[in-house]
Amino acid sequence: MEAEDAKTRSSKCDLANPARVLFNPSVLNQQTLNRAASFAGVGLHSGNRVNMTILPASANSGVRFRRVDLDGKPEIEARVENVVETNRSTTLVKAT
Repeated sequence: MEAEDAKTRSSKCDLANPARVLFNPSVLNQQTLNRAASFAGVGLHSGNRVNMTILPASANSGVRFRRVDLDGKPEIEARVENVVETNRSTTLVKAT
């Protein structure tokens, strides 16, 4: 009985149906945070201490990163056009 239940659960989670995998209606709805959240830790690749805050955003603003530790506090959008490298991490560069 237990093996049969596992088989039923497995078939419900099967990724063989491309139409079901490629269309996810919940992704079509934009969402944001209801308040800011801050985190601190150690950078995975650099080993440097890191502090970050994620903030709520307005509709259609997308994901943006702002480096408040650099002069001018540069901001870059998380868009595929800004990706320059993906070796062990994703590097974004703002076009000038």
